[in-house]
Amino acid sequence: LEATMEHIIVPFLRRIGELWCEKKWGEYQEAVSSQTIRDFLANLRRRFYIPENAPLVVGSCLPNERHEIPMQLILVQCMLRGYRTLMLGPAPAPTAIESTVRLTNPAIVLLTASTEAAWVDNGKALQAIDAFAKTVPHIKFFIGGAGVEQMAQQLKLEAIEEAHSLHEVLAKIEKV
Repeated sequence: LEATMEHIIVPFLRRIGELWCEKKWGEYQEAVSSQTIRDFLANLRRRFYIPENAPLVVGSCLPNERHEIPMQLILVQCMLRGYRTLMLGPAPAPTAIESTVRLTNPAIVLLTASTEAAWVDNGKALQAIDAFAKTVPHIKFFIGGAGVEQMAQQLKLEAIEEAHSLHEVLAKIEKV
């Protein structure tokens, strides 16, 4: 499964993006292809049995971020390592992450921002999540994605760690 994701799914997603950016594919082709991959990954996570007492990983896009496939890929990787996973999905309400964490008490919270859409509020949502993360030090928070590095440095996050690749996220998770 990991080889399928690394050698087939991720390259296919990159190719979809290239075709869309080059205007060789329209929005319909990009949307249908991406949605098919998203559905495959979500269904895959539902089909694996993970014991109820396994640690929980909550994954979420930041508010306003709609690109959830990178998080779906990471959650499948977490599942393969024995974690239960819960995906909040794209563009959650600003308080949804905090309320979900309070209700589920996960071991790890993974956040993602792939585009600039996550920063329309100039990072206020992420600052609020960082402030919340400081109140639950027993839960590890990580953030990654193509849209993170510059904004996270400007915000000077205190409780949320940055991770800039799938391998870096997985390495940090394995230390928890």
